[in-house]
Amino acid sequence: MVSPVEGSKKPAIEAAQKGADLHRTIDGEDPDTKSPDSIRQWLKTYAELLALEADLLDMLAERLPGMSNGARREAEETNLPVIVSQLERFRYRLDFWKKRKEELDPKADS
Repeated sequence: MVSPVEGSKKPAIEAAQKGADLHRTIDGEDPDTKSPDSIRQWLKTYAELLALEADLLDMLAERLPGMSNGARREAEETNLPVIVSQLERFRYRLDFWKKRKEELDPKADS
């Protein structure tokens, strides 16, 4: 029998694994699209997500020094790796869409 605590870990583990998958797309994202509007949408989406994670990382870095040893250690071991993996993923996906835009219209402004 799975305890309620063990059962609640599964969604968190799955979310962390999904967040670390550089190639995972967002629902509705079509990497093969040739639509300039769609490409602009994904560039904007990933730029926004990247900015959000960067803000979270900045906030964490600002707060860590004032935290108790136990809280700081926990945040460094759990929160920090998740935020960093999300930053990496969103940066990767944003770069993908920048390259995709360039492939379809090499003369377009970035």
